[in-house]
Formats: sequence, structure tokens, C-alpha cells
Amino acid sequence: MTILTDKSIKEKLVLCFSLVVFLNICFGLYAIHSMSMINDNAKSASLWTQAIVELNDIESRMSSARRYDLNYILAYDSELRKKFSERRQQYLRYVEEGLERYQEETRVVAYDTEEHRREELDKIAAIIAQWERYVTLSNGVIGMVNAGRGDDATLFVEGEPMLVYEDIVDKMGDLIDFNKKGSVEEAQISAKTYDATKGILAVALVVIYILSVSVAALLTRNVKMSVDDLLRVTRSVEQGNLDIEAKVFSGDEFGILAHQQNLTISKLKSLISEIKTQENRAEQANQAKSRFLASMSHEIRTPMNAILGMSDLMRTDNLDDVQRSYFSDIKKMGKALLQIINDILDISKIEAGKMDIVPAHFNLFALLDNICSMNRYLATAKSLTFEVFRDDDVPEALFGDETRVRQVLTNIISNAIKYTDHGQVNLRVKRAEVRGILFTVSDTGRGIKEEDIPKLFDAFERLEEHKNSSIVGTGLGLSITKKFVDMMGGKITVKSEYGKGTEFSVFLPLPEGDLSEIKRDNFPMVIAGDDVRVLVVDDNSVNLTVAKGFLALHNIRADTAGGGMEALEMAGAENYDLVFMDHMMPGMDGIETTRRMRGMGGKYETVPIVALSANVISSAIDTFIEAGMNDFLAKPIEGEKLNAVLAKWLPQEKIKPAELVSAGAAPEAGVPEPGLPETGKHDELLAKLAEIPELNVEKGLHYSAGSTDMYVRIIRQSCEEIPGYVDALKFFMASGSWVEYAINVHALKSMFANLGASDISGKAYELETASRSGRYDACLAGTDPVCDAMLALREDFLSVLPALPDDDEKQVEKTQLTADILKIKLEDLKQACLVGKTSEIDAIAGELKHSSVEGDHSETRLKRLEEIIRALEFYDYETAINLIDELMGGLL
Repeated sequence: MTILTDKSIKEKLVLCFSLVVFLNICFGLYAIHSMSMINDNAKSASLWTQAIVELNDIESRMSSARRYDLNYILAYDSELRKKFSERRQQYLRYVEEGLERYQEETRVVAYDTEEHRREELDKIAAIIAQWERYVTLSNGVIGMVNAGRGDDATLFVEGEPMLVYEDIVDKMGDLIDFNKKGSVEEAQISAKTYDATKGILAVALVVIYILSVSVAALLTRNVKMSVDDLLRVTRSVEQGNLDIEAKVFSGDEFGILAHQQNLTISKLKSLISEIKTQENRAEQANQAKSRFLASMSHEIRTPMNAILGMSDLMRTDNLDDVQRSYFSDIKKMGKALLQIINDILDISKIEAGKMDIVPAHFNLFALLDNICSMNRYLATAKSLTFEVFRDDDVPEALFGDETRVRQVLTNIISNAIKYTDHGQVNLRVKRAEVRGILFTVSDTGRGIKEEDIPKLFDAFERLEEHKNSSIVGTGLGLSITKKFVDMMGGKITVKSEYGKGTEFSVFLPLPEGDLSEIKRDNFPMVIAGDDVRVLVVDDNSVNLTVAKGFLALHNIRADTAGGGMEALEMAGAENYDLVFMDHMMPGMDGIETTRRMRGMGGKYETVPIVALSANVISSAIDTFIEAGMNDFLAKPIEGEKLNAVLAKWLPQEKIKPAELVSAGAAPEAGVPEPGLPETGKHDELLAKLAEIPELNVEKGLHYSAGSTDMYVRIIRQSCEEIPGYVDALKFFMASGSWVEYAINVHALKSMFANLGASDISGKAYELETASRSGRYDACLAGTDPVCDAMLALREDFLSVLPALPDDDEKQVEKTQLTADILKIKLEDLKQACLVGKTSEIDAIAGELKHSSVEGDHSETRLKRLEEIIRALEFYDYETAINLIDELMGGLL
């Protein structure tokens, strides 16, 4: 003990804590070694599990191939046999590819010996040989079927093909058990390592704790008296008492510290007097600076606005590519300079007391949607994940200054994206414990040093200028944000860990508002003329059905294209007045399609192109504008927003006069106003749909323009599409085709949002985000649950949908039509399809649906009639016209 007492505090600390650090290092190295072993075992177990999953998938596809073999043998219809043969060949190919891939990638992890690897290769080779024998035998049986032999089914079920298939199943089970054994052994090794590490670390913690307490007790006893006196003096100075001195008890560091504290108190008295004098001078200078900046910024902004305005009017078609590039850079730099000037003007107005808060009722959800959609796009451009979490009890309407709230959130979120190079940025919105709303923005970016946080909200302050030199800005954004928050009576706080990320929390005392008081932009119902031509481009057929249904309410019979190349071909053959362009499409995406369409020249240099996107709403996104698009329409489509887009971009001479619409009826009878549901129709079906837990019928109707007919149609079409999407997702996942995988889940996101299945839509978005950010493990874990949820919802739909149509069939007596009457009705139906008169189409189709056909070939004609009605239900007028021509040709 005497050794410690005689030494300086520095020596005491070094001596005592060196021992503690040494022990920590030893146990830490041991823990790292153990965790490394556990991690290696876990990776090995994961590879075994992956092999088991692959084998189960191959076995499942074998079962499917055999099922289609049997279906082919038992089927007597040639069309069915053709369908079963195609599916059989598909699954035979899947099995062959899976076995070959497994054989090429075979590796034994647990044993790590060539002997065991050869054993596993022999097993898979035996399976491949037996499978090839089974295929040969099944081909032989199918040949017998085609030759008209009668004992083919019995031979296939009870004969040698069955014995070979059962042998394959046994061998697959043996191989799966082989892999399971390896996985179990890896897990057992991990468990033993973990138990041993846990026991040793528990002992280590006890030893380190006892040693640390002992060291602390020794040091505390020697320094307590000096520290108590220093605290006494410090508290007194904190309360403003500068007529006090610290006692000097010894000559060690604490004695020196007491002496220095007495000198500091003496100097502090002199400095306070000087500071008061300088403060008065600084305030006068600051006021002069604010007046100067306000005047200067205003004077500069006026010519800058003129420069930018004239640059927008300047012709660029007579410039070459290099000159256009220079001109584009001039515009971009001009906008950047104008933003800097606006920031300076804002801060000057605030400091001069000329910036006011103007409260009003506003829609918080719409505000968040707009801000977050724009920033989500900016984050995606940097390969970042951007997510928004909003508590259920957050009110939709608030009362406050929407412009300032928007500026505060935009500044903080954009700042987080600027200073985050990888990872994610999140926004959380919830009710505060006190009255108001709490916004929290967190990121995994560069972080802020603790000593720099107090300078964060200073005007013109940019931290670590050398490190952040590539980031454009004046350093005014957070200063303006802080002042706006203060003006609204709120509070902003910052927590950060340097190199790991930052979290900004903004509390704003915003009371709940009234949705009915929010000012809205109202457009009269747009009814297009019969000569309007519109093209909708989307790779998802359900989205196309929804878009065509919405446009039909505006008397528009839209053409559709399922991809970029098809859209370009259709544009080359037709002069369209308006194009709706999906963004995410396989092959050629919406941006590339737009650029090529603009390059076609002629009318397509200026034809309005509206982007369809499930992620982007704000028209400020430079990428889409630079690609040549004119506007945005969010998916799922909302009637009011579509109406506004049509009012803005359709040629005015092709819109029917507004007074005809405002009188209460559309020019075409039967074209309802968007959002008005058909009264009484499908009530029983909607009631049953509402009982499905995963479905929000009200939301689905909203995204179907309030039309129950349209809603039922997209549900039926979704039932047809879902199995294909499930197969595609699993195929792309198994083959590692993540780009195609992301495009498919992106399509599912809007498809299920249209249905009102928000949970599946949200999970599809999570899979899309994971696949685009390279988190393939999340895709592997999440795909099957999403596919199961999709198929389960489809089963719920199928269990409900037949109820109402069957009742209708029982209640309506079939009308007998002669060939001549049928021909007249088909001619009327074709003309209605050509001009897009939805009211006449629905009336004639409804009549034909409950009709039967007299004469020869009545069954064939009735089948063709059902195909026509089905095409009309999905707004596929082009297919319907072709089928009408085919049926009418048979009536001649």
C-alpha cells in the first residue's frame, strides 16, 4: 500500500489498471477465438442446411414431374395432354438442372475428407442414374399411350416405373439424412464450444470485477479529500461566487490542480468584465451583418431568377452534345447558387425578425408521403435503405406551419443522406409524451465528434471541411432548421457516435387538426373526347387492368404495352396524346424507354409522358425529368390525382366542355364520377371479402375508383397471376437472378396495394429493398412466407368469388338468341369497343352473359362468347374485338 501512496496519481493509475487491462485482453482473445470457432461451425451448418433445402426442392420437382406423367396418361383431351406435356418437360428440366448443379457444387463440410465427399458424390450419381432410367421408362409408357395401348396407366402406377421412382425417393431420403447428420454434428460442436466459453467468461468477469473494485477503493481513499474540496469550489463558482479559494492539501496533481483553479478564478473575474464589453459590440456587428446579407441576397436573387428563367426558354436543339452538356451544367450550377442565396436570405430574415410562422390545418400523412418518396429515391441512388415508421396513434391532420415543418424534415433527412455512405436512414414519427409530435431521423453515416456537436447549429459552420469537401452546401441548413424549430416552440436534440451514425430528434408542439379544413385543389371531372389516344406501359397485367379501368371512367379506351420494346413499337404505329410509363420493368426500364421514345422525333419529342411509380411522387426528381418525363402519378392510382394529371396534360381541344360534366352527368351515359360506388351491386360478395383478415376492402375499392365491378375484376385477375409470380420468385431466387427477382417483387408491391392487402404489399417492398441492397439472406428467409401468404389469400378469394356469380346464374333465365340477332349484338359491341363506350359495352356484355345460342355449333359459339365477355371484364378491348371478328366469321 505504501508503494501506491508515495507515487503520483498517474503512476498509480497506470500500475493498477495495467493489470486489469492485461486480464481483459487475455480473456478477450480467448472469447474471440471461441466465437470464431462457433462462427465457423455455424457457417458449416448453414451450408448443410442449404444442401438439404436444395435436395427437398429437387425431390418436390421430381414429384411434380411424376404427377404430370400420370395426368398425361389419364387425360384423353389433346389440349390437356399438350398442357400436361409442357409442364412435364418443364419439371424434368428443373430436376435435371438441380441434380447437375448439386453434383457440381457438392462439398462435405463436417468431415472435410475426400472419402466422404466421394461417398456423397456416389449417392447423387446413383440418384441421377435412377432418374434417367425413370425418365426413359416414363417416356416409354407415354409412347404406349400415344400408340393406343390400354394397360399404360396400370404399368405406370404398379410396374417398373413405380419401383424405380420409389428407389429414387429412398436414395433422396438417404442423401438428405446424410446432410442432416452433418448439420447436427456441426450444431453439437457449436453448443459444446459455446458452453465452455460461457463458463470461462463468467469466471473471468468475477475476477475482473473483484480486481476493479479493489483498485477503485485504493484510489478513492487517497484522493477523496482533495476531490471533495475541488467540488466545493467548483459548485460555488457555478453559482456565480468568484470570491472563493481552493485548499492545497498536497504537492501531487490534486495540489497542483487546486492551485491552478485559484489562478483560473482570478482570471475569470477579469474576463467576464471584458466579455460584457465585447458582447455589446458583437451584437451591433451581427445586426449590421444580417441587414447586409438580407439586402445582398435579395438583390442577387432577382437577376439569378431571371437568368434561370431565360435559360429555360433558350433553345437547345441547335446545340451539339458538348454545348448542351455545358448549358446543362450552367443551369445546374445556377440552381445550386440560387439555393445558397435562398438559404442566406432565410437566415437573414430570421435574424432580422422578419420570418413569421403561419399555422393552418394540413395533412401530415400527405406531407410525409411527399417528403419520404423524394428522399427514398435519393437514398436509393446512393444504395442506401430508407424506411419510415409511423405509430398508429399519430393523427392524420395537424395544425401548424406546413411549409416550415416540411423544411425542417427535408433539411434533416437530406443531411442524413448526404453524410451516409452505406447502410440506412430511418424516419420515425410518433406522438410525444407531452402534446405534440416527435420526429426522429437516424442514420448509419459518418457520425459527429462529441466536441463538434455544440457547433452543429452555428450558421456557416461546416464540420471536418477537409473530409466533407465533396458535399455541396453553405452550412446553413441545420442552423435554419434549429431556428424554425425554436420559432414553432419545439426542441431539437442530437445523439451521435463518430464513425457509426447520428440521430436527430425534433419535438414540435403541433395540435391535432381538422381534415375538413384543409384546402384542396379541385379539378372538374375530365371527360375525354372519342378521339383521345392514350398508352399505358406496365409489366404487371393487374396494374394495366386497374389503369384501364380508371381511364375508362374518363371515356378513354387506353392501349397497353407490357414492356418498353412493345411500347416503342406501338408508338411507332400510333400517334398517342398521352403516355403513362412504369419505371421498374424487366429488360428496358421506363427511363430508357422514355429516352428512346423522345428520340423517335416528330410528335414524340413533346408528347406528355407521365411516370407511374410506387416509390416516387415529387416532380422534383431530376433523373425522371432529365429522361424526358413530364409528371408523376403514384401507384396505387388515386382517382383525384389521375383526374388532375388528365386535366393538365390532355390536349384541351380533346376534352369535352366542363359545363357538360358539371351539370351532373357525363357526356357518355353510364360513365360514373371517380370514387362513386355502384349501389347495391356485389354487396353480398363484398361482405364476404371483408371477412378476410388480410384484406382491407375499403382501401381496395378506393384504388378501384369506388367501382365494385373493377375491384372484383382485379381480384379475379390476381387469382390467375399469383401462381405465376410464386413460381417466378422461387425460380429467380434459386438461380440467383436478383435483378429479375427485384423487378417481380416490385410489381407485387403495387399489385397487392391495389387489392387492399397492405401487409403483403409491405413485405414485397421489404424483399425488394433487401434484394437491391444485396441482403440476399433476407430474401431467402422471406420469400417462402410471402409466397405462402399470396397463395393463402388466393385460396380465400377463390372460396368467396363463386358465391355471388352462381346465385346470379340461378336467378337469371337464359335468353335464346338466333344467329342473326347474335350477329347484330356483336356488331354493336364491336363498335362500342372501338370508341371505348363503357356504358354500352357493359350493357351488351351483361345481356350476352345470360344468353344462349340456337342452332348448330352452339356450344363452340357459347364458349367463344364467354371468352369475349372475359376479355371485356379485364378491359382488354383489343382481344375482345379479335374474338368478335372470329365469332362473326363463323356466323356467316
